[in-house]
Amino acid sequence: MSQRRSRRLTALALAALVLVGGAVSGCSVGKDAVTSHVVPSGDGASTQAGTIALRNFVLVINDAGEANLAGAMVNVSNSEDDALTGVTVEGGTVALSQGGIAATSIPVRARTFEDFGYGGNAITVSGLTPLLGRFLTVSFQFRDSGSASMPVMTVPGEGIYAGLAPTPAATVHS
Repeated sequence: MSQRRSRRLTALALAALVLVGGAVSGCSVGKDAVTSHVVPSGDGASTQAGTIALRNFVLVINDAGEANLAGAMVNVSNSEDDALTGVTVEGGTVALSQGGIAATSIPVRARTFEDFGYGGNAITVSGLTPLLGRFLTVSFQFRDSGSASMPVMTVPGEGIYAGLAPTPAATVHS
C-alpha cells in the first residue's frame, strides 16, 4: 500500500511540475504576448566595404512608406578619402542629400566618421510598403572601396528612433 501511495504522490508531483513549468516559462500567455509585438532591436546591421565600416544601419519608416536610412560610416584608412556614390534599397527609390541639398555623392574622408539620419547627411527612401520588423537588402557603392550589401531592419520612428522617420509631405486640398 505504501508503494502504491508513493507512486501516486510521484505522479501527482510530476503533473504539478509540468503545469508549473509551463506557466513559469511563459508558454500560452495569450494573444497579447510581449513577444508578438515588433520593437526595435536597438542594434542595426553592420558590414564592411574596403576601408569603409558601415555600422548600425536601420530603416526608420513612416506610415506613408518613406524611410530614412540611419547609421554611421567610418573610413578606417589613414590617408585615402573615399565617397559614397550610390545606395539601393530593395523595393524603394533612394535619394542622397548633404546639408538638405540633393547630392550625387557624399565624401567620407580618411579617419572620419559620417553619420546618416541624425543631421547633415541623409539617405531617404520612398515607395516602400510600410511594414515594421522586416529586413530589406541595402547596397552601398563607394568610389574606391567597392560595394557592400546587407539586410537592414525596418523600425518605427519612436523610442530610440523618435524623430528619425521622414515627415510625410503635406497634402494640398483645393
